[in-house]
Amino acid sequence: FNPLRSYHPDEYYVLKGLANLDPWRLDLKTGLYAWPNMIFYLVGVPLQVASWVGQVRLTHNLTHYYAHPEDLARMYVIGRGVVVVFSVLTVLMVYLAGRSLYEHGVGFLAASLLAVTPAFVIYQHYLTADLVAMFFVAAFLYCVGQVLATQATGWHVLAGVALGLAASAKYQAIVLLPLLPLAQYLGVRPGRPAGRALVKCFTRPMLVGLVLPFLVFIALNPFHLLSLKEFGRVFTGERASVSTVGWSFDARVREAIGLPAKMLSEGFGYWPLILAVAGSLFALFGQVRRDLLLFTGLAIVYIVMGGIGTIYVRHLFPLFPMLVLLASRAVFICADGLRLRPRQQWIVTAVCALLLCPSLYRSVAHIRLFADESVRIEAGQWIAKNIPAGATIGLPDDNWQYDVPPLDEKRYQLIVTGYSARNLKADHPDYVLTNSRQRDPVLVPRTTECEAFWNYLSLSREYVLADEFRKSPYVFKRGWRPPLRWRSLFSLAGLDPSNEDAPEDLRYVNPILYVHRWRGPESEKTGRGVR
Repeated sequence: FNPLRSYHPDEYYVLKGLANLDPWRLDLKTGLYAWPNMIFYLVGVPLQVASWVGQVRLTHNLTHYYAHPEDLARMYVIGRGVVVVFSVLTVLMVYLAGRSLYEHGVGFLAASLLAVTPAFVIYQHYLTADLVAMFFVAAFLYCVGQVLATQATGWHVLAGVALGLAASAKYQAIVLLPLLPLAQYLGVRPGRPAGRALVKCFTRPMLVGLVLPFLVFIALNPFHLLSLKEFGRVFTGERASVSTVGWSFDARVREAIGLPAKMLSEGFGYWPLILAVAGSLFALFGQVRRDLLLFTGLAIVYIVMGGIGTIYVRHLFPLFPMLVLLASRAVFICADGLRLRPRQQWIVTAVCALLLCPSLYRSVAHIRLFADESVRIEAGQWIAKNIPAGATIGLPDDNWQYDVPPLDEKRYQLIVTGYSARNLKADHPDYVLTNSRQRDPVLVPRTTECEAFWNYLSLSREYVLADEFRKSPYVFKRGWRPPLRWRSLFSLAGLDPSNEDAPEDLRYVNPILYVHRWRGPESEKTGRGVR
């Protein structure tokens, strides 16, 4: 059990990159290419300041952190504090973008929707670059809104810088670049033929705005270009590990359409997503320039990330500012259509508050999960109490920190069987530990061998489920969950916050852990594996 790692597999990646930096010798090469460099610099500065005032000790000697894990814990907290600051700024920027594109009410509702969105709240607790990128995407939307309204040179420049910073936080943000010329075109289109309006787009400010994102990215990530071969190798490998790239063509087409929608229904929220779809339809049929701008950005990200086959909600975060703006826009279009009298405006306020409730409830439930003791600790305590010393414990793959409970490798013999029924039969470990990630066919494709492994473990008489450990978010009060016959109704209302079917990156805080006990003939004779 590695005390240097947290329960999110990517957080340690940031600290690993920072350990490779030596700013006093002007060595800013992290040597890591799966992410751009911005998050390393944003976290590195406050960590250096904290070391100057004696709050943390920065050293390349890893044994110090094994002996003093509290020092590393402070580093995680400081890094997460940076993410929290950017999350607050993102909410503010979404409000400004909504007010600039539409009106105060649209901006306020959009910002409120984002603030209570489950995935947004969950990722405020993690040291990753996802919310940093979302802030700069929101800033880019604000700037292209100003380009649409004014076509001023300064807004082209700021839009290019904002998008370059967004791409320096997460690569996929660069796909929004077409919004800049589209905003220019929509801004000059009224009263002009389409051809003349298109010619008007090719101005010097526009060209500067299109080039700036790449210049900003190069300035912040020069070693990505200097090590282009290594960057390409890592980037390709990372893409393959987080997508359906190995699936058949027809399966990938189906998942490109359906998988992002499923992930958004869990991470963004069921009812807000319906509102965003309604806002998209209004954009298509209403022909309002601002709506078309947002819808185009939404469509680009959805098509690109769906085509890549991403299996993580966090890769869809650039969609969130556009989703909340379109959802808020849909509410106000419907309110305008009702033609309410001034005394009836409270109805709009009440509906908006009601729409926030399911997402707010789900987010609060997940916050309580973060505050509670980890399900891994509970499983580890059960193992220490019930599994005798010297027992063999099988694992389908190498035990990642967020996959398994704490295991004493000196007390138990750990065997990596792979997803192989043949190995499991040959090794017949006394116990086998599995988890919800390993059972997810999206994350671990069900090959014939893998299917045989799970069938042998679950259906044969060789192994029995000794115990399982799960901790779902609470419903209304601690420990209570709606009866099975009510679950569909609660889910439809968005009030069942159980995320057992959610994408993996929303389940890092509460994986489901299973302990299987072998009950073969040897255990009956020797007593091995007896609970």
